[in-house]
Amino acid sequence: IAEAALATHLITPYTPLLCSGSFSLGGTVFRNVEAGVYESMSLPTALSQSCDTWFYRLGDRFWARDPSAQGMQIQQWARLFGLGAIPRTDLTGAAAGNLPTPRWLLKTFHYPWTEGQTINLSIGQGPIQVSPLQLAVAYSAIVNGGTVVRPHVGGAIVRGAAVEPLEFKPVRRLHLVDTWAIKQGLYDAAHHGTSAAVFGNFPIAVAGKTGTAEAPPGDDHSWYASWAPYSHPKIVVVTMIEHGGFGAEAAAPAAKEIYEAYFHIKSP
Repeated sequence: IAEAALATHLITPYTPLLCSGSFSLGGTVFRNVEAGVYESMSLPTALSQSCDTWFYRLGDRFWARDPSAQGMQIQQWARLFGLGAIPRTDLTGAAAGNLPTPRWLLKTFHYPWTEGQTINLSIGQGPIQVSPLQLAVAYSAIVNGGTVVRPHVGGAIVRGAAVEPLEFKPVRRLHLVDTWAIKQGLYDAAHHGTSAAVFGNFPIAVAGKTGTAEAPPGDDHSWYASWAPYSHPKIVVVTMIEHGGFGAEAAAPAAKEIYEAYFHIKSP
């Protein structure tokens, strides 16, 4: 969503938006996790602090720019990153998830898309469904400069003594804008923000974003999407713990264990 706003020139990395305890639209109040906050933030800071209301206001800007378009640039960019489609992988069982649109909402529930739907989507809530694999593909595109990869497990075909390496062409290449601001925000999140308690002193520089997905009637799903090392990435790690609560509570520690194993780091 941040890249959609940057690439379509809705904001720059320095555009200030308010992060507050709540955001009201009509008779609906959208609340931030930190109820007492009231601060103007740029994109990197909003990412590092995981400010819901900052992104609510960003979603409202998508709507206000062209109400007839119903904020659809969010969905358009999400689809470019691979959301809403089955990942082209060499494994079975991958799912498309759900990328809600005005047409889908009308067909499925028989009511129209509203400004509030776009605002809710701007923090990844509502009827959107995304798999960890899809999010890993999206994050890798941010990290590698815009290449939407085809995830795979197989590396070669072995026939007796002959080894035939497999090549997997990218799904597409995107022209991304100002991704440094997103990367900076996610580095700050892991060192001074929402996951600093997990990765602030980690010997490998990790950049990542916590996520908390509502899953009623149970507890929230815990998410963490990340990569490392920050300056010369080798690996993207996305973890999701069903009903694990806040992202920093379950998913981020799980990602840390993966990094410890990958980089051969012994936990103290």
